[in-house]
Amino acid sequence: METSYAPWTREHLAMAVDSYLALLESQKSGGVLTPEAVLRSVASRTGRSQEDVRGVLNTVTWQMSKHNAPVCKGFRAQCETDDKVLATLEQILARDWKIDRVLHRKPWSRSELKAAVACYREMCRDQQAGVPFDRTERLSKLADDLSRKFSAVRLRMNNISWIMSQHGLPVVDCIPLLSGVGRKVVAVVLDVYAELVASEDESALQDLWSEEQLRSALDAYKDIAELEASKSRFDVNDSICALSQETGRRFSYCRLRLANIAWLLQGKGRTPIACIAPSSEMPQETCELLDRLCMAHPVAK
Repeated sequence: METSYAPWTREHLAMAVDSYLALLESQKSGGVLTPEAVLRSVASRTGRSQEDVRGVLNTVTWQMSKHNAPVCKGFRAQCETDDKVLATLEQILARDWKIDRVLHRKPWSRSELKAAVACYREMCRDQQAGVPFDRTERLSKLADDLSRKFSAVRLRMNNISWIMSQHGLPVVDCIPLLSGVGRKVVAVVLDVYAELVASEDESALQDLWSEEQLRSALDAYKDIAELEASKSRFDVNDSICALSQETGRRFSYCRLRLANIAWLLQGKGRTPIACIAPSSEMPQETCELLDRLCMAHPVAK
């Protein structure tokens, strides 16, 4: 019995076009993405049969060939959709991708990839901190900053998600994984990722907090210690978020400062809080100032 599907939505057709162009880029740059993998991925994400997806991608091939644009190997240049789907595909290619630009798609520069990875890491940090964010808003801003189409930025972010997942790095849950990236792009993405991590770690270690900010951190530590001592149910991330808002510092930096306080107290024979592992990573000036504050304002635990 033939399965009946709901009409193709614009969102699903845009996803199919994105996947097709990712395959095209992969084939041009020696990537590992295959037509079969694209069929499986789009079918899984849209709830369609692979045969149905193939019909759409054959139609995309047909439309691309009409404009003398490069086409993917593995699909036929043949129109296999109804008029409504055909019209929507034409709109997507013309409006989102500017079909004439597909003929000479501008490669992503290192600085553009670095900006994309930085945006991705920011979303990842917010996700880990439980801070809500608007994915579309972030990608739209990045598209404006880079003077690229939103659809091109969305596709590149999907590629970055795939690269992160393949190398055991944190991924943003709301950004789907899409392979088909050339080896050179993968190398650059991983390289700029390492640069950003090193830069952020160095910044976290060298950036000096004011005495007022360190007092706030110590107060937050005391509150956490009291909650632990009373065996109350709480989420330490809520406390760190509150400290971040109060000091204007990033969540990760606030967590590090609380870990510094735990380390200092542990060195004085005190039992540190259990929910944050002690860390000695901090500038010498910060260590000395925190030590004085801990002496002047003892923690009960």
